[in-house]
Amino acid sequence: MGRKHTVDQETLIRELRTTFRKFGYEGAALSELERATGLKKASLYHRFPGGKDEMAREVLRVTEAQLRESFEQAVPAAAPIAEQVAGLKGFLGAYYSQGQTACLLNTLTYPHGGEALFADEVRSLLQVLLDLVAQIPLRGDSSPEDAAARARQAVMLLEGGLVVSQAMGSAEPFKEALELAGGLLGAPAHKS
Repeated sequence: MGRKHTVDQETLIRELRTTFRKFGYEGAALSELERATGLKKASLYHRFPGGKDEMAREVLRVTEAQLRESFEQAVPAAAPIAEQVAGLKGFLGAYYSQGQTACLLNTLTYPHGGEALFADEVRSLLQVLLDLVAQIPLRGDSSPEDAAARARQAVMLLEGGLVVSQAMGSAEPFKEALELAGGLLGAPAHKS
């Protein structure tokens, strides 16, 4: 009978995600990953034989699944658009700790030795986020093209707000971006 893991998978992924968000891939030294998870190097490699690369990929995979599930709970399709926008703002505000937490997509996008190690995974996660956000204007009778454009603009606002918030050490830019994004998503579709 094998030894029981001392850290459950959900906690492990959460702590790895927090560490990658805080330090990025390069800055997340093995000693920092050990400290954050409470597991020694041997235990981490037992759980992730592919090392730090596998840890980051698993964090992105789990984050994508959690994003889908959390969105469905926070943004019920049957609710009025204003409630959906409020749900999305609440969900994203909480996910990013009201602008106090860096974006995982951003911290894992930086090239490693000249190549972006997680480009496919980051692109996939970003597309999921864009598709989910686009559901709100689609439900408000926007065309698919308009909904996709609004989602892209909203996500760009949020990502920019996160960067500015991190740089300024203030949550206000993110909160402002969240309000602007919400207004963009909840606005009536332009009919031509």
